[in-house]
Amino acid sequence: MKTELVVIGAGPAGLSAAAAAAERGVRVVLVDAGERLGGQYFRHDGSGESHNRDWATYQQLAQRIAAQQSRGNLSYLSRSAVWSVSDDGESFTVRIRKGERDEAAIEVIAPRLILATGAHDRALAFDGWDAPGSITVGGLQSLVKGNNLVAGQRVVIAGTGPFLLATAADVLKAGGTVVAVVEAHSFTALAANPAAMIAGRHKISQAIELLGALRRGNVRLIDRATIDAALRNDNGAVRAVSVRTNKGIIGIECDVVATGWGFEPNVELAVNLGLSTKVGIDESLNVTVDDNQQTSNDRVWAAGELAGIAGSDVALAEGEIAGAAAADSVGRRGADTEDARRTRARGRRFAKYLLSAYSIPAGWTKHLPNHTTLCRCEEVTVGEVREAIDEFGASDPRAVKLFTRVGMGWCQGRMCAANCADVIRDCAGVETDAAALAAAHKRVIAQPITLGTLAEWDSGAQ
Repeated sequence: MKTELVVIGAGPAGLSAAAAAAERGVRVVLVDAGERLGGQYFRHDGSGESHNRDWATYQQLAQRIAAQQSRGNLSYLSRSAVWSVSDDGESFTVRIRKGERDEAAIEVIAPRLILATGAHDRALAFDGWDAPGSITVGGLQSLVKGNNLVAGQRVVIAGTGPFLLATAADVLKAGGTVVAVVEAHSFTALAANPAAMIAGRHKISQAIELLGALRRGNVRLIDRATIDAALRNDNGAVRAVSVRTNKGIIGIECDVVATGWGFEPNVELAVNLGLSTKVGIDESLNVTVDDNQQTSNDRVWAAGELAGIAGSDVALAEGEIAGAAAADSVGRRGADTEDARRTRARGRRFAKYLLSAYSIPAGWTKHLPNHTTLCRCEEVTVGEVREAIDEFGASDPRAVKLFTRVGMGWCQGRMCAANCADVIRDCAGVETDAAALAAAHKRVIAQPITLGTLAEWDSGAQ
């Protein structure tokens, strides 16, 4: 299949990018691994119901996409996971696994590409995080949004940032019980910063509303505290958590603990294409972009969390800018993007305040017992990683991987690479730079595929 532009990702950034480009007359193929448009942020169940507070925005985007599909300007490939993208200097070949059980191999070829691959939860290890009943906050929210299902009877939500509050409110709306929300910093950390209050006043008002809803729901709010361990029952599943506060350790009974420490951009495809990257304010790896969301490759644009975690408003604006810029590059001009640029500037300013106020605590790995599992796929413990650093001088994620197999399992380091980098920093005092982070995220096959799919791939670009 050949087209003029491929947009990878159908979340807020991808939807607005695809719509903006198609409305300017560009032939667009929009690709997403999900069954329905919207990504994680606009996730909804099969009946079209959603807990999202910004559902009207999604409906407008969906109408724009549908209008361009009816005009023949846009094709949407759902349940389509991109496992490889290659560049021959003129065109990109996007290789796709279509479906899950009855897989079909698809190739889309286009001279231009927009990456809007979103992000996944940043999960910090703790003693017992591998027990049944321990999940990420994003996983908890996905169950509620996509299936109207609440995991467990008594839920503790912990980590940092406003996403904890939003997810707790979603669980309450779905009829679940949230025993406590545990915040590493202060629930009102931004209140003392006038500039932050101005830049994000609409978001802060939402947070205040959420706090009120949680208090009305009798949710225990504990700030300046972190999960110390998940305690197991006789079957090995979570029965309670111990929480480290500034007044000592307290115990809370629960059967589910959901943790979230912000998000990490999904950079695999960008790294495989050799795009320039940098370390963001939250220490995650971001793709470097210019004012038009153009990357170091002048035929590739990146929008949304891939260019730095900043939330849905910024993702929507950056998608609009990227889609317009891609259209401009082939002479298809349309309405200006000044409004989107103003939204992006305001949102990026607020994101800096937010990421600084709700950062991952410095030296967090120092509290971890040696027996704590760090790499769940390969069952590598924190103690084994520390030994590789102390005894064998491993001082970067790649070296630790070679000594311990950390990051070599099913997730290919998506869950443990950042944690491993933090252990290295805390043990050896070595900060992981962008090049080392990019190496840790480099995966020739970006999504799991069968050997049959790989064997069927027939391309002279190998």
